[in-house]
Amino acid sequence: MGSETMKEIAITKPKGTLIMKTCTEADLDKMMALQETVCSSIQNQDIFMPSDREDNAAYLEAPNFVIGCFDGETLVAYSSFVLPGEDACNYGWDLGWPLEKILSCAKLDTVVVHPSYRGNHLQQQLIAFALEFARENNDRDHGIKYILTTVSPSNEHSLHNVQEMGFEVLMQKRKYGGKERFILCRTLY
Repeated sequence: MGSETMKEIAITKPKGTLIMKTCTEADLDKMMALQETVCSSIQNQDIFMPSDREDNAAYLEAPNFVIGCFDGETLVAYSSFVLPGEDACNYGWDLGWPLEKILSCAKLDTVVVHPSYRGNHLQQQLIAFALEFARENNDRDHGIKYILTTVSPSNEHSLHNVQEMGFEVLMQKRKYGGKERFILCRTLY
């Protein structure tokens, strides 16, 4: 996708300003460290499925992208946006969609927010920024039409946030080694 895009956002917890921008390969270690911090803070480990280093590295390669929120040099939140094509990880297969529709899907993958920065609507802001970035870098006639994501039914905060961003539950299914998930969808435009 296109070049780095940046946006400033004001936050209240802790008070200050964050920079939201596309991440690069240089941010991979920060992504892994933040994901580990978040995993260790979650009481119910079934609500979050971490991405391994190989997947996160792939998410940083075009046409995929990762949007990060930085407090200075510190990564405090990020979201991965993936174009899976025909890959088995495309949730369109779970939904029984035809290949043509599957090829027009992207997936909103990992969304991670540092515990100290929760309460600033960063998940919603990351999703909005990722959708804006995807629209700016998409071929409207032949590109992405549907954005799919998964959320644990037990993760009420994330479920609320993605539904506030226009995602609708299409299916409930066991994924990721038997973890219960909603598959949600919204259109890009």
